[in-house]
Amino acid sequence: MQRIGEKLLGEVLTEYIKEAGIGERMRGLDICGLWPEAVGARAAAATRSLNFADGVLYCRMSSSTVRNMLFYNLEGIRGELNRLAGGAYVRKIVLC
Repeated sequence: MQRIGEKLLGEVLTEYIKEAGIGERMRGLDICGLWPEAVGARAAAATRSLNFADGVLYCRMSSSTVRNMLFYNLEGIRGELNRLAGGAYVRKIVLC
């Protein structure tokens, strides 16, 4: 068998993700996974759901007290999420 145009697995996966258009969705999963590290255990425990779309992270909270506490530090949390993610992906955080 003759090998033509060998590529590394990482290159093939990167091309597939780009062609399939799922890069943004995967980035959203990464951002949601970083939420507990960015806000801490107490706030993460009070988070019911997270959704990331078009640079906006939507957070549904089960505790109004924790939601108010986070509200006053949204810019700091946004900065920490972007730092952990390695880029400026989160433009805005919406607490529900």
